[in-house]
Amino acid sequence: MKKWLASLVLLFMVSACSNQDIITFQDRSETWSVQYNVEVTGENEESTELRIAYVGDGEPPETIDYSYDAGSGSGNGTAPLSEDGVITPSSGCSGCDTTEREDEVTVTIEWDDQEENFTLEPRS
Repeated sequence: MKKWLASLVLLFMVSACSNQDIITFQDRSETWSVQYNVEVTGENEESTELRIAYVGDGEPPETIDYSYDAGSGSGNGTAPLSEDGVITPSSGCSGCDTTEREDEVTVTIEWDDQEENFTLEPRS
């Protein structure tokens, strides 16, 4: 009984001390699947990963231009897609406002004279 109680108290203490939260935002079209993963590691600290995957018919474009705007910041770039049609740029911040589940995350993808805009929704 003492071991069980000690384990329960330890589990409670570990979970109470953790400020970590993981939030996933996503959207999809006929051409792209977009996911923005946020790991809040402290009160003013997080790491993020944007995953853009080509899901359309035919060969994926060689490169894309992308931009995103999220609760904690924004970014953009030009990147070649991997052989399986994916890019996964990541970033992080310390001393910043962190992303919250209620924040709006928007992504724009441009390729071969085409453009798609996404408003990502938090996944439950």
